[in-house]
Amino acid sequence: MQFFKKKAKSNSRVGVLVSSDQLVVAHMGERDGAPYLIDLEKVVLKSERDAGKALANLVRSMEIQDKQCSYVLNRKDYNLHLVEAPEVDASELRSAVRWKIKDLLDMKIEEAAIDVFQVPEDAYRGREMVYVLSLIHI
Repeated sequence: MQFFKKKAKSNSRVGVLVSSDQLVVAHMGERDGAPYLIDLEKVVLKSERDAGKALANLVRSMEIQDKQCSYVLNRKDYNLHLVEAPEVDASELRSAVRWKIKDLLDMKIEEAAIDVFQVPEDAYRGREMVYVLSLIHI
């Protein structure tokens, strides 16, 4: 039966970027160990609300339904803060940092999506620092 067979893994990837006036979709592949551009499409948008329908149309026309995809965030969609890491267990770091940056955000802390990634130990002369990423548009 055809539908029980595993699909072959693809070595191609799709990148998506949405801005206020355009949608860009790039389909990249790999040949002989080197990346190459399979297809690139750009659609002019009247507003960001038109992006969903335009993206669905491009996915069909570019035949990229089952491809891995990376979404590129616009700079206006996130904030990146460098703060000193609180002295807590690694499992509590995200929660502790959430409250440390609450006054830096333009939104309620309860509505923010927060993630943390550490800076290499030797980067700040013994001070343990972390980058805190907060998504603006949830």
